[in-house]
Amino acid sequence: YSRAMKEADIDMICLDNSDWERKLSYYYENHEDRRLSALKGLNYVNKNYSDKTKLEKWDKLFHTLGLNIS
Repeated sequence: YSRAMKEADIDMICLDNSDWERKLSYYYENHEDRRLSALKGLNYVNKNYSDKTKLEKWDKLFHTLGLNIS
């Protein structure tokens, strides 16, 4: 979770209950930051876990094995 948050450039890492309360309150009150964080998360997921990205990773794996399946 913390790795994904860092890679997506989203400031939502919480280490304890106090962090959770502070972050939830902040994002509840700050619509624009909440929206921007959601967009960053969506971009991260689309970049790293889309069907196209997964297929490209499989193609690379097969290529390293000497198989050309494209």
